[in-house]
Amino acid sequence: MTDEQILKKIKSFWQLTRLGHGFMLSIAVVIGALIVGNVFLKVYGVLLGVLAAILIEAGTFSLNDYYDIEVDRENERLDRPLVRGDIKPKTAFTAGVILTVIGVACAYFINNWCFLIALLSALFGVAYDIKLKETGFLGNIYIAYTMAIPFLFGGMIFQNVEKGVLVLIVLSLITFLSGLGREIMKGIIDVKGDSLREVKTVARVYGIKKARIISITFFSMAVALSPIPFIYNLSGFRNYPYLVFVLIADIIFIYSCIKLKSGDKEVINGLRKTTIMAMLFGLIAFFSGAAVNWV
Repeated sequence: MTDEQILKKIKSFWQLTRLGHGFMLSIAVVIGALIVGNVFLKVYGVLLGVLAAILIEAGTFSLNDYYDIEVDRENERLDRPLVRGDIKPKTAFTAGVILTVIGVACAYFINNWCFLIALLSALFGVAYDIKLKETGFLGNIYIAYTMAIPFLFGGMIFQNVEKGVLVLIVLSLITFLSGLGREIMKGIIDVKGDSLREVKTVARVYGIKKARIISITFFSMAVALSPIPFIYNLSGFRNYPYLVFVLIADIIFIYSCIKLKSGDKEVINGLRKTTIMAMLFGLIAFFSGAAVNWV
């Protein structure tokens, strides 16, 4: 196998497992741990938590592509390696099962609470890939849950989360709301392909206009909650690194709302990356808010 072929395989695996998302989730785990306790005293647990987040994410995304292959073909998702034929469906299924099981096993060696969260997340993930996605809004809630739960999962590495429970809840809620808004927005773009699996997205059931309004509402709620950790100095979050980065995230979300309100499907499709960028800045803000107390 040539170097070019090896690089192509690596790229295809990265796209199948969406490891970029996995790394974002792993950072959320670290943020949760930073807020609650001394990570240097729980290095082993934090590393296992990071691995659990990445592996479960990678596994459930692999299974998602396996079950969604016809929908992705209809939507002409050439960014999906199964659609391009770079990875065989059987390989994606096998990888999905193995990665998910290993991820849950990692959580088992942390503590019972982390194991329970990981197991439930994995089971919900498999249910989503097979059937839950077709319910539309419930599927959107699950995806938003996967974005929010790593903060609490990271905090539970220490089991006693009383120290940072308020800020963990607020950060999780901000992430949940922005994630839910993004998933509803994506349903506007994927209406054609979603019809193949009879996915009852907000856009298909209630129409694109209402989907726009609901998506904008959830983004706006996330923006409205974002100053709370700074204003009330939750767990030491009254610091300027948090404020600066969260303002950048808020500005990008507000821009996305303006575009979402009147843009066509091509414009909305471009908001996939724009809103991910906003969430990335939000993650940087959360990390800055948690880490500045360690400096």
